[in-house]
Amino acid sequence: MRAHGFEQLRSVIVDKLQAGQELSDVDITACLKAATSSEEVGSRGFVLDGWPRTEAQAILLEEAGIVPSTVVEISTSDATCRARGPIDVEPQLDSYHRSNSKSTPSSFYRRLRGNVVTVDGEQSRWAVYAAAERSVMATQQAESHYRQRISAGQPAKLSTLGGVISLDSFRRGLSAEFGGYCPVSFKGWMKMVVKEVGTSKTPRRRQHAAVHDAEYDVVEPHLCLFGGVTSFAAVGSNEKVLENAVEYDGKYYKLAGDDEVKLFLDKPDFFLHRSRIEDVPHHIPLLQVSSFAFAYRTSTCM
Repeated sequence: MRAHGFEQLRSVIVDKLQAGQELSDVDITACLKAATSSEEVGSRGFVLDGWPRTEAQAILLEEAGIVPSTVVEISTSDATCRARGPIDVEPQLDSYHRSNSKSTPSSFYRRLRGNVVTVDGEQSRWAVYAAAERSVMATQQAESHYRQRISAGQPAKLSTLGGVISLDSFRRGLSAEFGGYCPVSFKGWMKMVVKEVGTSKTPRRRQHAAVHDAEYDVVEPHLCLFGGVTSFAAVGSNEKVLENAVEYDGKYYKLAGDDEVKLFLDKPDFFLHRSRIEDVPHHIPLLQVSSFAFAYRTSTCM
């Protein structure tokens, strides 16, 4: 700690420990900040085992800029915990069951970054360790590939990279260069198609059936696809927010599927720099989105 310019912090921590005082969550976070600021940790990474234990502690880590690339949640039964844990494991189990499941560190990171991986803890200890290691290594490889492509000015996938960008930051940063609520799209090689999106288990009933039977479909106004590119966050769980997400030239894009992602990574100009029938479409009021004929007449995409 002395080597990294945290002499004052070190003095405060030593004084508290020598006086028999308990370190606060703020103190512990400050120590972790000092430790993770070293060049060695910056190059090799770090593992926090058993910390944070509460959402409040996770928030302190986030505010300190200590962001785990992967959060491994080990799912075990009470019986397994009793068999493997110390004699006094019962109070911990009781405290866990009485706590609010929505305020745990794993639920916090699911909401904020979507980077939680659940491992079956009923396996052997070695199998649990191997599964956790595979998850961490896969994320590290994806992050390394992401940084290489971004440094080279190429588009890069953001899937599984909640440690790189928070979900809220991604939502706020989605590119809207094509306008807001445009309900048409040149998807499928210049054929105008709009992907149908339902907000419940029952899909929305099609409107203007005579027209849609040929080429068109209904689209929810808050999910707009442009050749596979969407300018608003997709509907779905937080774990899927970064699914099919791409960063390119400082902007974020969410694409319709794997095929569009591959095309975007290989040829981003196919989406972003093609000639348009008209100028970039303007925002369409929500009340007018339901009228496909009006949207097509006034705001044809691309």
